Amino acid sequence: MSETLQPAPTAAATFTAQFDDYICAQLRPCNESRLDFAEFVDSLSQRNRHALAVQAFHGQVCNGGFSQWFGNGYYDDDLATLNRALARMEQTELVKAVAALIDRATQIIVNDDGYDAKHHDLSDHGYEALDGLDNAYYAVAEAFDALFSEYFMTWA
Repeated sequence: MSETLQPAPTAAATFTAQFDDYICAQLRPCNESRLDFAEFVDSLSQRNRHALAVQAFHGQVCNGGFSQWFGNGYYDDDLATLNRALARMEQTELVKAVAALIDRATQIIVNDDGYDAKHHDLSDHGYEALDGLDNAYYAVAEAFDALFSEYFMTWA
C-alpha cells in the first residue's frame, strides 16, 4: 500500500492555522454575555484586542456580509479597535483596500436615515448598500486572512 504524499503547507496556511488556534485560546476564558465580553476584551493586551477585532470583522463579513457585521453589533463595539489595528499594519494595497471598504461601510451606516445604534438597525436601503460591499471584500478575504494571520503571529 503506497502513501499519498501531501504537499507541505504554505507559510500562509501555517500562520492561518496558528492564528486560529491562538484566537480560540484567547476566547476560551470568556463568558457568552456581551457585557461580560466587553469587560473581557478590556482586560486583554493591545495585540489581543486588535486580533479579536480583526478576526470578528473578517468572520462576520465572510459569514453574512457587512450587514451581519453591523447587525450583530460588531460595528459599534469594534470599529475603533479595528481601525487602529489596520493602521498599525503595513499599509499594503490589500490593507488599504480593506480599510477603504470599512470606511465606505461607515459612511453608509452613519448617513442612513434609519440608523439606530441602540438596536443595531438600518433602513432597508442602508442594508442593501452594505450588501453591495460584500463581493468586494470576498474578492480579497482569503488574501487578507493570510496577511492578518501572519501579522498577528509575528507581532513584535
